[in-house]
Amino acid sequence: MGSDFDWPETINAGKYEPSVNISTLTDPQKREVWEYLKTNHPDVAKVVAVNMADEMVLKLLEVFDAGILVEKKYLPKKFPYNNL
Repeated sequence: MGSDFDWPETINAGKYEPSVNISTLTDPQKREVWEYLKTNHPDVAKVVAVNMADEMVLKLLEVFDAGILVEKKYLPKKFPYNNL
């Protein structure tokens, strides 16, 4: 009897966008990014806020030692991390 899964399977990953792990920023940088997002990109700020309030997301971040990535195009241009 055959499997329900056919391996290997090609997965479309989408377009790469340069991003910054905002979890690694200093507290003052995080505050500045947060204010910038709320003012200039409220839709992105909402996604970040919803995800950071989700206990499952927080647990996954902890278990996998992961961080929150935000595409550079949504961040203040003057920040040094924009040169990464």
